[in-house]
Amino acid sequence: MKARLLLAIGLIAVAAFATPIPNVLGTGVTVTNTPLITAQSGANVLDPRFSVTGPGPFLYTPVTYNVLGTYFTETSTGPNRWISAFTFNAAFPSTAASAPGVYAFSYTFDMTGLNPSSAVINGRWGTDNCGEIWLNGLYTGVSIGGGNTTCNTAMTNFTSLTAFSLNNANSQFGDGPNTIEFRVYNEGGPVGLMVTNVEANAHETPEAGTYALVGTALAVLGSYRIHRR
Repeated sequence: MKARLLLAIGLIAVAAFATPIPNVLGTGVTVTNTPLITAQSGANVLDPRFSVTGPGPFLYTPVTYNVLGTYFTETSTGPNRWISAFTFNAAFPSTAASAPGVYAFSYTFDMTGLNPSSAVINGRWGTDNCGEIWLNGLYTGVSIGGGNTTCNTAMTNFTSLTAFSLNNANSQFGDGPNTIEFRVYNEGGPVGLMVTNVEANAHETPEAGTYALVGTALAVLGSYRIHRR
């Protein structure tokens, strides 16, 4: 009976185990989560994981950089770097094309084989100036600086980072491809986004056989309790 009990507990634990969601990472890194820029200054390296749209009939390119002006940086951001919609010189961003408006930095990740209702993405982020997080075209309610419609530009959202959490309570994850957007409102001048310390997990979607095994495990636990009485 003891061996059957241990097997039952093991089956239930496997069924409840959370697994990382692939390719949910922060800004300025490769798909293997290594920094695109390692020097203490540098810019204009394409972040291939993100796409970006912005105001006006322009084409924007998500570029990454390391230490720049007063933008927040510390060792706790790990490999992550700030990204922007514009190219930069070595000292400070060129503001020639930095039109006011909303810039949407986005990428897609795949939830195939994972239970969308169990998905959780945690991390920290900073923006220049304000920001909102959207998932699959829906606003999650997660914002910095009052969001993009009531942006408080007096707040220095680029000199410190703010924790965020996306979960079943505020986000509608879906099976298959999901698109996350960091919509950054820029009042003029440089525009920037930092996303770091990202952890993303979800439970695997059990196959029919797994449900049967869990049912067996629960039955074993039930019989064990009866036996002990």
